[in-house]
Amino acid sequence: MKRRLLVLLVAVATVLAIAAVGCTPQSPDPGTTPTSPTTPTTPTTPSQPSGKTYNWTFLHEHPSGTPFFNYCTGVAADLKAASNGQMSMKVSPGGEIVGAYDIAEALRDGVAECGWGNGTAQVKVIGPVGYLLTPTGLPGGADPFDLLAWYYTGGGNQIVEDIFSQWGIPVGAIPGEAEIFCHSNVKLESMADFNGVKFRTMGMWAEVLQDNGASVVTLAGSEIYEAAQRGVIDAFEYCPPAQDWPMGFQEITKYVGVPGIHSPGYLTYVLTNHDSWNALPAELQVMFSSIWKTAVVDHFMAMLFDDGVAMQAYEDYGNEVITLSEEAQEAVAKAGLAICEKYAAEDATFKMVFDHQTAFFKTIRRQTQQVAPKYSLFDYAA
Repeated sequence: MKRRLLVLLVAVATVLAIAAVGCTPQSPDPGTTPTSPTTPTTPTTPSQPSGKTYNWTFLHEHPSGTPFFNYCTGVAADLKAASNGQMSMKVSPGGEIVGAYDIAEALRDGVAECGWGNGTAQVKVIGPVGYLLTPTGLPGGADPFDLLAWYYTGGGNQIVEDIFSQWGIPVGAIPGEAEIFCHSNVKLESMADFNGVKFRTMGMWAEVLQDNGASVVTLAGSEIYEAAQRGVIDAFEYCPPAQDWPMGFQEITKYVGVPGIHSPGYLTYVLTNHDSWNALPAELQVMFSSIWKTAVVDHFMAMLFDDGVAMQAYEDYGNEVITLSEEAQEAVAKAGLAICEKYAAEDATFKMVFDHQTAFFKTIRRQTQQVAPKYSLFDYAA
């Protein structure tokens, strides 16, 4: 599949004004006699923020120790440093306070101030448009750079805000890279290979697999390892390479499938409770949303590199990397389109977002698919 060039350069300016304590000494007027200096007092180092503090909790979907969890704890550290301790954010692992897929409802009810807004996980409350807003599990969908451009420069942020308005206020986007196509104990290279396979997944990709003879099983991430080890499932998809590695999947499967055509990238939204957000001073609102935007460069770029490290680790461990055929990849993308067209015919909100995204992505892909080269010398370098 054609490589996509990074087309999004995230430019973020987070301006933090810190009031200085004390005054700069003035020079005496010419012709006057300077007074004797007073004995200076020992300066104190500020250790506590001035004014009211805001200590928030972030409801995460993923377990602690995983790259997506670490992404958010990194943002929390950035926020505390930037605000000189005036604002902090404790990141709660998925399932610790509320169910991993119940975050929107929890934020609406004031269980916490902010959290992980996975559109696919929230289809139950926002409808099928959640498949487009994430769009994890959208076969043949957009990559994370296309999605970031749509959200931050293409008007997507206002669309997301309107759709999530009943549940919370979205104030930023967390990008996710392409997932591993599958971990499996059977080779999956063509669409015919899915017939009879017990495959763990969810969402639109589940529909495509079922249409091709697979038996779909939906399990929480914490249940995958044991299910694969016991043979309850033959194959599964979960997350990008570095996210999957600490889960230990290399220990219980033979093959790693690529590319992630079933989920080429996604966005998760930073949702905030209405009352909590409105109670935050304007300067902290700007700081909070700006730091999430800066994290795209500070933390997401590191995750991309970590994925490359993880892919090498799978091979070193002894997993065999299997590439889905070009014909199968095209079939997956077309199957994704057919499902989107079906939902668009049934749901006005889905149609509105699908039409908006189609126009934007077709335009930006004139660069990423036509202008950006496919080949790189680094692919051939020793």
